[in-house]
Amino acid sequence: MCGFASTTTKCECEVASARAWWQNVAMKTLVEIERAVEELPSSQKTELLLFVAQSLREEQAPLPEPRLFSDDQLRAWMDEDEAAMRRFRAGA
Repeated sequence: MCGFASTTTKCECEVASARAWWQNVAMKTLVEIERAVEELPSSQKTELLLFVAQSLREEQAPLPEPRLFSDDQLRAWMDEDEAAMRRFRAGA
């Protein structure tokens, strides 16, 4: 039974039931997983995304705390950005 289906509906989880080469290979890094996902059709990518979202909800992973910046930091970043834009427009 798929984690997204109601208790009265049976879900055919294509990601879990498909027999692709990557199911038999141990993936240990995010890069390996990303490469395997690139080979999935869009429908299976969507199913995988929903699966990951559901597992995060179940873990109740907390959101990171908002980052706080001082007015001076923000002003300095804006000044840098403006200077970079002037250089760009000048062709530098």
